[in-house]
Amino acid sequence: MKLIILVIALVISLQSQASLIISPAIFEGCRGDYPNNLTVNVYNQGNETIAVEVEVFNLSQNIKGLVQLSPVEKPILRPETDRFKVPAKAKVGFNFKIEDPNKAVYQAVVFKKTGAQKGIVSQGMVILFMLALDQETVNGKICDLSLVTSEDFQHKFLRLTVENEGLCHFKTEGVFELLDQKGTRREVVLLDGGIVLPGAKREFRGEVLTEIKKSSLVKGEVFFNLATNSHSCNIELQSLEAFERLQSVKWN
Repeated sequence: MKLIILVIALVISLQSQASLIISPAIFEGCRGDYPNNLTVNVYNQGNETIAVEVEVFNLSQNIKGLVQLSPVEKPILRPETDRFKVPAKAKVGFNFKIEDPNKAVYQAVVFKKTGAQKGIVSQGMVILFMLALDQETVNGKICDLSLVTSEDFQHKFLRLTVENEGLCHFKTEGVFELLDQKGTRREVVLLDGGIVLPGAKREFRGEVLTEIKKSSLVKGEVFFNLATNSHSCNIELQSLEAFERLQSVKWN
């Protein structure tokens, strides 16, 4: 059975004088394009051997799109070992096995220096696995569309909140047209794109550069994509007055 695979590796420095690098950083495609064991190469560029512990976590996401990790009881993704060493100036291949190819996998593998407190992953090497069964249907919903300002009132944004009601992740993209009351297009606003995990809500924004009024009109289209599995939602032409009251928000 094919799986759509997207593996993103985020590297944060270990508490060590030596530095570790992983390669490749991204695996993307269909399950059939890869063997049952996925391999990353771990390079130690330092002058000392590094002993590493391996832990698997469940993967989730907050409304800003930041990844959150939580303990997992039965990992679907199985590392070949829970401890390994990388000699100085050397490369080590490390394998991951998919235990059940009939289930989606949204988990993370964390490499951390031996002796670090269990469960602490603020420093280490994190590999995120987002594996969706390709027969799943992308199911995204628009929860909110509003006009907001930055805290210093110097910038305006269209803010879109999307909810993933399905069992597979997808990438969200959006484009909106701002028009005056006569229907003349004033500006095209592109939303920042990004992935939304199953069960998550995520906000996206696009900066508005022209001076607009609450009586201005807006229309747009939002896309939810995963490989060839995708759908879109249309925002029909309407007044910005239909959106919630202009509010001040902080974007970190």
